[in-house]
Amino acid sequence: MNSHWTLLVVDVERGKVSHIDPKIRENSQVEPDIRSTILFQNYLQYLNLSKSPPKNNLQTINWTYEPFEDLDRPLQPPSDMDNCGPYVMDAMDHISLGTAFDPEFDPMLYRYNEFDESAII
Repeated sequence: MNSHWTLLVVDVERGKVSHIDPKIRENSQVEPDIRSTILFQNYLQYLNLSKSPPKNNLQTINWTYEPFEDLDRPLQPPSDMDNCGPYVMDAMDHISLGTAFDPEFDPMLYRYNEFDESAII
């Protein structure tokens, strides 16, 4: 696998950061995946390297890592090497809209729907 989409979820109000890998389900009972730990550390480093403070003062928040534990989030099958993008985009849609995940998620249908919405006629 040369490249793989994942999602870093930043909850500013709660000071929490979560990482979603479409092929892995983390939980709070287990040590976070090493990639999640590295991404969280990179996020903190990025905030600390910022030369000009953002308007929302992200550097002043005491950030913590919290596994994303929605058990209804569909997982990308291990044999599927092509659809991490649709799984990540679907997760981003549901998280930003506050809607429930669809356990019957179909990445190809998602691709077709996104194409239909963005196609210029």
